[in-house]
Amino acid sequence: MTERRCEQCENCFSHVESVYCSKAVKNCNKRHTPFLLTCAKCKEVRYCSRICQKAQWKEHKSACIAHVRILAAVKFLGPRVERTFKAFSKFSKAVSGYLEVPAISALELHKGKHRVNTHVFVLKIRAKETIFYKDNNVTKGCITFKVEGAECRTMAQMHEFLDWRAGPLSTPDVTERTLAHRPGLLRIFVLDTSGLLPIPLDGYTLPTDISNWPSTYHLRYDENWMESLLESIGQRKDTPQTMDGGLSGTEFQTIDEPTIPPARPSSPTG
Repeated sequence: MTERRCEQCENCFSHVESVYCSKAVKNCNKRHTPFLLTCAKCKEVRYCSRICQKAQWKEHKSACIAHVRILAAVKFLGPRVERTFKAFSKFSKAVSGYLEVPAISALELHKGKHRVNTHVFVLKIRAKETIFYKDNNVTKGCITFKVEGAECRTMAQMHEFLDWRAGPLSTPDVTERTLAHRPGLLRIFVLDTSGLLPIPLDGYTLPTDISNWPSTYHLRYDENWMESLLESIGQRKDTPQTMDGGLSGTEFQTIDEPTIPPARPSSPTG
C-alpha cells in the first residue's frame, strides 16, 4: 500500500500559483511558491524548500522509510509487477482530480463535516495487460484500467481491511497516517482487483486537502454520483478506460536480458 500526498508543501501548505487560484471553485490560501521540491527518497511528498523539508522530517521519516521499502519490493518482484505498479500509480494520480466531488456525495458529507475523518471513499478498478508484440527477448504491450465501482467505508471497516496487509509493518497507526496524515483530509483509497499486483501493492491512497474549499462544499450532494464519475472520466459502462489526457493506457516495452552463469576459475585457487 502506498500513498500520495497533496500537491502543496507539507510543512507550510504553500503551492504554485495557477489559474485556479482565482477561481471560485476553491479558496486560495494566498501562500504561493515558485516551485515545489519532491522528496528524493519516496518521491511522493512535496516541499517548497529544504528548510520546510528539514522541519517536517521527524513526522515524515517513518512513512518515507516504509515507502522506500515498497519501491524496493516492487523492483524485487520482477518486471511485470514493476510496470503494472507504475501504471497503477500513474492512473491513480491522473484520476484523483475526478474523485473529489463524487467522494463528497458518496461519504454523505451533507450529514456533517465530521464524516471526512470517519469515512473513506474506496474506488475499485481492474488492470488489464495486453501484449501487442513478443519475439525472443522483446515484449511490447499496454496496461489499461477500468473503474468497476466505488463505495463508502467506515474507518473501522478500513482498519479491518488494511491493518494486516503489510505484515509486521501494518499497525492501526500506520493505517490512520496512510489514509490521512493530518485531520481534515478527504480520505480516498484506490484498490486494484485484477490480481496482477500482490498485497499490499494493489492499494493506493490519495489523501486530499480540502481546507481551501468553500465553507459550504459539504452540502453538495449528487445521488447519481457514480454515473457522474464515469461520465467525467469518459468511461461507458462495460468498457475499458481509454480516455486521453492522462487517463489512457500505459504502454511498455521490456527487453529480457540473457541469464549469464557465474564465472568459475579454470583451476583451483589457493
